[in-house]
Amino acid sequence: MHHILANRGKAQAIVDFTTDRSTFKNLFFHLNDGGHYILGNTESVIPGNRETAAHYLAATLRLNIASRNRNIGFFNDEIGISKSFKSISLHDDCWVVKKSGNHLYKIRDSDANYIFDGPRFGTDVSVLEVIEGGTFESEADLITNNVSLSKRFLRKIEYPSLSLRSYHSVVCGPGQVYWKDGVVLPDSFRQIKAHRLRSRTILEAGQWFAEDPGATAVCKEGTYFALDSEVPGHFGHFTSEIVARIWGWKLAKVRFPELKALISFDGKQGDLYNWQYEILAAAGVERKDVEIIHQPTLVERLIGATPMFSNPKFVHPNLKEVWNDIGRNLYCPMTKYDKIFVSRRPEIGRGCSNSDEVEDFFNSQGFKIIYPEDYSVSEQVSLFNNASTIAGYAGSGMFSLMFTLEPKKVIVIGSESYDAINEYLIGSLLKAKITYIWCKPKISHPEGTWTLEAFMSEYFVDLPANSKLLSDALA
Repeated sequence: MHHILANRGKAQAIVDFTTDRSTFKNLFFHLNDGGHYILGNTESVIPGNRETAAHYLAATLRLNIASRNRNIGFFNDEIGISKSFKSISLHDDCWVVKKSGNHLYKIRDSDANYIFDGPRFGTDVSVLEVIEGGTFESEADLITNNVSLSKRFLRKIEYPSLSLRSYHSVVCGPGQVYWKDGVVLPDSFRQIKAHRLRSRTILEAGQWFAEDPGATAVCKEGTYFALDSEVPGHFGHFTSEIVARIWGWKLAKVRFPELKALISFDGKQGDLYNWQYEILAAAGVERKDVEIIHQPTLVERLIGATPMFSNPKFVHPNLKEVWNDIGRNLYCPMTKYDKIFVSRRPEIGRGCSNSDEVEDFFNSQGFKIIYPEDYSVSEQVSLFNNASTIAGYAGSGMFSLMFTLEPKKVIVIGSESYDAINEYLIGSLLKAKITYIWCKPKISHPEGTWTLEAFMSEYFVDLPANSKLLSDALA
């Protein structure tokens, strides 16, 4: 139903005779501002909690009122819905809910080509290229100290179809958000296979909808490529997410020679960091072709590409070609270390509480301790390429592994509550021999839920308990 309505545009009225609460939740935001949702059976029982439609509406309103008086600590769909109630009235045994405000439908990449093929968008959106998806067997040789967490590492990795699309008249906001004609474009989301599409730059209204930013946009003529990040200026997000769309830039640049890459900065400065320009240049995006936005910008044409990488779900096998190009172009002669340990400064967060002990151990095993940010990006790429064994704390400091040209031995140390598997996905294309050492965090995820506090928690490395595994990994 979502696809059908999104394909055809906003409705002025929806009549619902079902007894399923989810129908109202899913369809209400498909109304125009001022549209009417008509519940045709006021005494219909809602499965699961035996509420009538009237009870559900009343409970939703009460939750909205409660949320104004205290911080409930989480986003609730019912709050988002109730904030959009303009009025509720009873007419001839029908509840009539009048909607207030405009909302944007969040389009999932895998649904996009169907939706854009409908009458709502006409010739405003065209699909320029489609590369079919598939499945491959991870080439990483994986060992871990916690078998119960092995389910995180899929041996068969299913990667999606890739699409290169052209959109006319798109508003582009800093932090990787793009919208047009009542929808949030799929290029706005980095975790394209997540159950719920989220972005820190988009205000949630419900599972499938976002609030309309209503921002005034400056206009730019020409054709631009969506190469922004939800987390501008962050090395890990840049290398894993922006680089993952470079395949589309290369094809689009042939079609549109005047194409510019549209990127925002991280708010601390008016320009990109030098390392960003260096990686882009190594990937084939020249500095003169980079256009930086500081505010919502309406562009004449936007080109968007499905990413080839999305932690923790998939990596596309063709991404290795992009990584190799960058690695070859950035490599520079420098002092070689056969074994390096990638450390992490405490202020970055997600620190190791006994890092001195851990690094003393690796130093005793002949490792050079490095902090990646102390080196230029070319030097980082060279350090990683020159080493045969790369160890370090899980996180973006290890991401230069993707630019290595030969298989490596890799030792990843991280918290059990840090469920990102970037190093594994990277190693899955590079035939890496990876040893994962999971450690007890100071803060764990509550049973059945996920919290950012746990994800970023400090942790302790039990070296004696992992001595055999480390010995084998270093052999």
